[in-house]
Amino acid sequence: MLEPMRPEELVYSLTYGGEPAGRQIIQSFLEGGRLVVRITAEFRGPLTQGREVRKVQTSYLDPRTNLPVRYTETLEVERSRRESQEYVFDRREGLLRQAVGRHRHTSPLVEDLYDPAATLHFLRSGLVPERIYYLWQLAGPVGVKVEKAVEVEGPWGKLLAYPMLITPGPEMVWIEADSDHRPLRFLRRIQVRLLEGVLQHTGRAVQRPRPEEPSPQRRRHRSPHPRPHRPRPSAGERAKTQLHVPQKEKE
Repeated sequence: MLEPMRPEELVYSLTYGGEPAGRQIIQSFLEGGRLVVRITAEFRGPLTQGREVRKVQTSYLDPRTNLPVRYTETLEVERSRRESQEYVFDRREGLLRQAVGRHRHTSPLVEDLYDPAATLHFLRSGLVPERIYYLWQLAGPVGVKVEKAVEVEGPWGKLLAYPMLITPGPEMVWIEADSDHRPLRFLRRIQVRLLEGVLQHTGRAVQRPRPEEPSPQRRRHRSPHPRPHRPRPSAGERAKTQLHVPQKEKE
């Protein structure tokens, strides 16, 4: 079972049709009592016709149910054009609240919906091999077929992983068989070529401090020993310590 309390950062190299296409970062951490799963993809090369495209998908999950509470997605092209959308899963009222740009829409929430980042977290929850799982995504129902563990080779060496086929798509994800259940590799068909991501290295997720919680580096440390009182210098003494900067003479 994935440990949601441990901050994590996974970095992937991306290739499209065998050519370099950018990188992808998956971060997991706790924020405000929610489990946050953030996927940041930075595309370039033939996939985006040479343009720089940055896509950020963030899911805020209830750690008790692992179901999404809120989902946001932003898309930036050449650091100028920006598109955004937000989904709020209001299970108490049974409503899905959607905001795309300036448009607002509300619809009934009749299923346990998953967004893309929450789906990835679901794949890492310790699924039983040789079974098929069905879940509802924002775009519709999907099936996840978990196959027997196979040996996968990459920058990490050789590890056992469960191949998972996601349909429709199709998309293939190899989830580490070890307790961390890291996604080691994925393949996704886009147009006529394959987008491939390969895990390069792992680390701790960098979490920015919340506004109401100042950074520990900025907190003033109070010593248990009081500082000695120093009398304030007089105006004459302060004048002696000031540097005299001569003014430049006018020509």
